[in-house]
Amino acid sequence: MHGRTRSQYYSGSADWSIIRDVKKAVNIPVIGNGDITNGELAKKMIDETGCDGVMIARAAQGNPWIFREVVAFLEDGSIIDRPSKEEYYETVMRHADLQLKYKGEYIGIREMRKHVSWYTAGFKNSAKLRGRINSMEDMDSLKQACKEVFLSVE
Repeated sequence: MHGRTRSQYYSGSADWSIIRDVKKAVNIPVIGNGDITNGELAKKMIDETGCDGVMIARAAQGNPWIFREVVAFLEDGSIIDRPSKEEYYETVMRHADLQLKYKGEYIGIREMRKHVSWYTAGFKNSAKLRGRINSMEDMDSLKQACKEVFLSVE
């Protein structure tokens, strides 16, 4: 159950009271979705709505670590460290390698463009990378650009 209406699309805040109302009205498991970006918010949604679980959507784009962070918080309230820049780089390279393995370089690199934009958001030099990402056509250019973002000396 998503706490945002279709007319809201991606704007505004999710209304978790809708999820709570649905949970009270049905006798089946309800999974809550909307505005879950960390473990604290996942726990807050569960506490406020009574939902049986949470679904993470856009917050996972470029942030596959969100799942371990949410699990850690739900298990014992711990807030774990964000991944290092090296882990970001290694994850993007693994993602790209798998993408190319299944899609080939031509399609794989083109599909990686959006993922790299998500992975690099907020990093130094990432705006410059996003400016040239749409012209990347091979793994070497992707690796070099990601090195500049994740492994550059600050």
